[in-house]
Amino acid sequence: MKDNQDISSRKLIDRLVPDPHWGAMQGMLATTFDLRPEFLETDFLPSVFGLGAWDDQSWATRIALEKRLFELDAAVILAEARRYRGRPRSLRLDVRPAVSPRGSVLHAKVTLLLFERAVRLIVGSANLTKQGYRENREVIAVLTATQKSKKEAALITQGLTGMESALSSWLTPEARKLIRRSIATVQPWLNGNPDSDTAFIWSNGQTRLWHEFVGRWPVGETVKRISIISPFWSQDASLTLATFLTDLKCRAARPRRRSPPADRCLQKSQRRTHPGFACGLRHARLAGAWRQGDRPAGEPRGSPGGIGWHGRFHCHARTSCQGGVGGRHSLWFGLPRFG
Repeated sequence: MKDNQDISSRKLIDRLVPDPHWGAMQGMLATTFDLRPEFLETDFLPSVFGLGAWDDQSWATRIALEKRLFELDAAVILAEARRYRGRPRSLRLDVRPAVSPRGSVLHAKVTLLLFERAVRLIVGSANLTKQGYRENREVIAVLTATQKSKKEAALITQGLTGMESALSSWLTPEARKLIRRSIATVQPWLNGNPDSDTAFIWSNGQTRLWHEFVGRWPVGETVKRISIISPFWSQDASLTLATFLTDLKCRAARPRRRSPPADRCLQKSQRRTHPGFACGLRHARLAGAWRQGDRPAGEPRGSPGGIGWHGRFHCHARTSCQGGVGGRHSLWFGLPRFG
């Protein structure tokens, strides 16, 4: 029998089971890039409702699931339209293919669950698929706020506020009301002292996540080490990576007492970007993953000096971790592919 601490024995699906003390679920809103209807109905939903294992030989599980869905004020799933493969059998689920502007996709994987006495926000790299929650190596954060556990209330509020803005063009009236009810539920649990070192960030056509990554690194602090894990690398990943590292060096080189505008630093770094520029990093590591026998078209080539390609391993997680000379560390996860 495998040790529970062994990463190969952990399943994300096991983290979805709710605490009975939270009361009945009142609403659900989920976003996903890839959706498998059968997994949603027979595995994901029974888990978030706490119904136990699905029984294909009995109607009892189906009836119990339909009863729980009937009690919800909203049950909305937003899925990227280009990956749409059909909807679940239950008509109580409002599945919306999200048609994005040209050149962009709905890639966020976020689930909001509102209970009588709790608000839960799940964010990470896993799609609503069996591979995402049972097979791949993924990374997610399960944020929960209750009357007795208020620590994550501020971060959940930040995530929900950004959610309404980022998904505005696809939200149904019921989904929008669910977000606002969840924010109102969390409000009494805010302690008035938000954690400035933690942030929930949504991206769109105007906001790039790697810009936020750079902008939140302390001015004047040299980056000692950075590790990036991504299952996919875009065709221009090498150029993007070099620009990213150059901009990090630009920020680390600023005097602490003076902070030039971020856009000025970015424009300067873009002009000076060169594939062989190492950004003064002592060590950088990249890791990628793909199916056995496949070679990603976007594997970074001609990587900046000082950067080592760590190799391939089967995972779908997207993370970035960097450490500074002064001992400060920054961890990001749930990111899109790098590029």
